[in-house]
Amino acid sequence: VLEVMSEFFRSSDPANNPDALHQTVAERFDRAAVSLEARFEEDPSSERAIRWALSKLLTGLGEQAAALAQLERVRELPQTGADRAQLAEIEHDYAAALWQLERWEPALD
Repeated sequence: VLEVMSEFFRSSDPANNPDALHQTVAERFDRAAVSLEARFEEDPSSERAIRWALSKLLTGLGEQAAALAQLERVRELPQTGADRAQLAEIEHDYAAALWQLERWEPALD
């Protein structure tokens, strides 16, 4: 997780990535998240942890749509290594993101 987050911050530095000056934080997170699926193909629990952490950061930044995209991927991953409390919290975060985006029916489901 630390390695992925470090890479994200390095790629957000305009000295390392001139395009960073013209990208929103959500766009930067989206770019970083693209590599996660291939990188953690054999380790879905690590991918889940990273994407869940990204969703929380994005939520805190007010980027609900980007957070929801991460949570949707989290929910698609195998539940290997996740305990029931963690899965319940993920579902809560998913419903909260839907609610913030005024997608009432899916949020209530």
